[in-house]
Amino acid sequence: MSTIIDLKETIEDLKDKQANLDELINQLVKKYNLKAENSITERFIRRLILKYFGITEATLKGNSRTSHIVTARQFYFYLVRQYTGGTLQMIGKRIGKDHATVIHSCKKVKHGIKYYSDYKKIISELENEIMMYKHDLIEDEPAKSI
Repeated sequence: MSTIIDLKETIEDLKDKQANLDELINQLVKKYNLKAENSITERFIRRLILKYFGITEATLKGNSRTSHIVTARQFYFYLVRQYTGGTLQMIGKRIGKDHATVIHSCKKVKHGIKYYSDYKKIISELENEIMMYKHDLIEDEPAKSI
């Protein structure tokens, strides 16, 4: 019985360390301005998904298994993974899901893009929005002196 308790304590310690590590990474990124000015953020993608699918943040973070909401969540995970370089754990944690959900969602979207025209249409429209946003960021950058 003590082995199970020890394992549970070890798991909790690891979760705490992961949360501390994530916070440390965020602090370092802010402190040293490591994020590129024209980078796509998780926040931007989240807002894009909310607007595109017409759902609230609470709905995205919730446990609903309604097809429309599940699809929104899957595209959120896929795009955040593609554009931010975040770890699976960090991406899932943003909306209260685990890394396995992120992996499954990314696979589902990749499969859908390959075989279903509605998925191709959705990803095309979302990526067009991302590219326009990225283009606007580049355009707004101040000229660099030579």
